[in-house]
Amino acid sequence: MPLPWRPGWSPISIDRTSVHASYHLQHLQARSLNRTSDGTDEDAVLMLLTARSNSQRQEIKEAYKKSYKKDLVSALKSELEGLFESLIVALMTPPVSYDASLLRKALKVAPLACYLSMLACYRNMLSCYLSMLACYLNMLSCYLNMLSCYLNMLSCYLNMLSCYLSMLACYRNMLSCYLSMLSCYLNMLSCYLNMLSCYLSMLACYLSMLACYLNMLSCYLNMLSCYLNMLSCYLNMLTCYLNMLSCYLNMLTCYLNMLACYLNMLSCYLNMLTCYLNMLSCYLNMLSCYLNMLTCYLNMLACYLNMLSCYLNMLTCYLNMLACYLNMLSCYLSMLSCYLSMLACYLNMLSCYRNMLTELKPVVIGCEGAGTDDEVLVEILASRSGEQMKEISRAYKKEFGGKLEKDIMSDTSGHYEKLLLLLLQGNREEGVNEGKIEKDAKDLFEAGASKMGTDEEVFISILGKRSHEHLRQVFTAYKKLSGTDIEESCAGTDDGTLIRVMVSRSEVDLLDIREAFCRTYKASLHNTIKEDTKGDYGKALLYLCGGNDAIGAF
Repeated sequence: MPLPWRPGWSPISIDRTSVHASYHLQHLQARSLNRTSDGTDEDAVLMLLTARSNSQRQEIKEAYKKSYKKDLVSALKSELEGLFESLIVALMTPPVSYDASLLRKALKVAPLACYLSMLACYRNMLSCYLSMLACYLNMLSCYLNMLSCYLNMLSCYLNMLSCYLSMLACYRNMLSCYLSMLSCYLNMLSCYLNMLSCYLSMLACYLSMLACYLNMLSCYLNMLSCYLNMLSCYLNMLTCYLNMLSCYLNMLTCYLNMLACYLNMLSCYLNMLTCYLNMLSCYLNMLSCYLNMLTCYLNMLACYLNMLSCYLNMLTCYLNMLACYLNMLSCYLSMLSCYLSMLACYLNMLSCYRNMLTELKPVVIGCEGAGTDDEVLVEILASRSGEQMKEISRAYKKEFGGKLEKDIMSDTSGHYEKLLLLLLQGNREEGVNEGKIEKDAKDLFEAGASKMGTDEEVFISILGKRSHEHLRQVFTAYKKLSGTDIEESCAGTDDGTLIRVMVSRSEVDLLDIREAFCRTYKASLHNTIKEDTKGDYGKALLYLCGGNDAIGAF
């Protein structure tokens, strides 16, 4: 466990005597901190920062910035949180700047620059709100355009639905036409079959007539033979009368055969006439089928024309929908631009809020609770040397642009103000004046506890001008004289005060504070911190505190 520092004591100066070695050690420590910031090894942070003096921590911070081009405090703040973060940030702050910031927080000061910055922030926020309003109006226009596009698309979809229904009706009509044409083709097939039957019947008739003609030819040949025989008979009439009778009988038979052939031919002609009539009926049926098919083709042509019109309407709808989609895409792009503009506005507003919080921080801190944090004011002004007070005043003016004396005067009054201004001047006497110890103790007793009321001027003069060493002996003499301490203290865990004292006194007189704490409260400061804190925050405080003092060791 590292021991706390006293003025002029440095753990590095013991181990590293040369400047070159110290420089390289700071860079090694900076690299170690950079590795820990990747995963935040809190123990490594504690060991490195609490075991070094403030000047060495500032060297580490500078080495870190040169090596990694970033601020070590910002890197640690991004990785740590809570009281541990506050403690580590306080350790990394130069003592004078830390005291100046504490005094600034303790005073209820709101400089004009803060209000001007707030006014500029409000103006920027108003501009952001106006820009956002314009974005919202543009988005409203985009939504209206999109609504119009959706309505146009709805109209297109309805037109397309109408086209699809018309096409469905056309397909239904075409199906009816195809069925009618099929019926016509079936009727024509039946007609062709009937005509084939008629042609076969006529072929049979023609074959019968051919047979008749052949029989008649045979009869004509027989009659010729008979005529020749009759000629022969006339020549031989006597002998031939019998033959003639036979020939007449043969001729009668032939005429009968010819009559039968003519009757068969008449029947064939009648059959052929019936076939021709049937064929005429078939041709008429086929003509009717062709006319029906022509009607179907015309209906189908009308359906195709309707379908073409529907397809053209659908193409128009698709083109309108494409135009709507393009308009919607344009609207979405406009909305995206609006959202980006709004995001920029929100970022600007966030920046404005951050600036306002930064500017309001002194005001808020100053206005919290009952008012000025007198405890912090008194602690810093009463515990710092004259040279330190001058450096704190310079740092205060440099960092906050105002005079510390003026801010104290504006925030305090009366004897309290006089005491603070006297402490601020840093005109304390050096060393211990043995001849004034008893006299100062007696003057304090007579100005306060021994009479009604208090003579504040005596307290201001003694407490504001005597050295710290002198006042310790005066307070001891005062206790012997009055039997009580000059002030009463209350124990309790005040994290702000604890951090402030441990950071600001760790290199000054922390061993003396530990001794006084142990004498006053009969308990070690180490154990008290251990009982009242926890986690990395508690570890850091214990590292700063150093060893555990035994009760009765002082």
